[in-house]
Amino acid sequence: MMDPMANISAPAESSDGRHRPVNIQQATSQGYVAVPNSTAVCDVFANGRNLAAVDMIRGWMGILSGMVVGIWGVTGFLRGFGCFLLLHVCTGLSIWVFKMRCCARISDYYLTPSSPPSEGGTIVQVATFALSDMGKSGSSFVLFWTLFYGLVYLF
Repeated sequence: MMDPMANISAPAESSDGRHRPVNIQQATSQGYVAVPNSTAVCDVFANGRNLAAVDMIRGWMGILSGMVVGIWGVTGFLRGFGCFLLLHVCTGLSIWVFKMRCCARISDYYLTPSSPPSEGGTIVQVATFALSDMGKSGSSFVLFWTLFYGLVYLF
């Protein structure tokens, strides 16, 4: 199995002599983490890299979209929040399309304690993924929105 988002591939045998796990007992003995109440196995290292990649992309999204909205001269809470919400959802969907290659289950790449793996609910998982972590990039958005609006229109 290959994880293209974390740039990690799992060969049949790794450099340290470990074989790819075929069941949960073998996986947990090799350092993988078994997900409770499921038959899924989570590679903690790959999951950490995926979480870091998504956080970095969304952080830059907050900065760049704040700059663009400030340069456009958008004023008002509703217009600014609307632009932020639109750009945040577009970024989340872009991550899903280009980095996760429209996988059927987001939990294959992005597993958090609040989103256990499930077999169904693809639309719900995509919507939750696209709308998650708005607070992390929202503060950067507001900072750069006001900064660039002030630089372009007030000075």
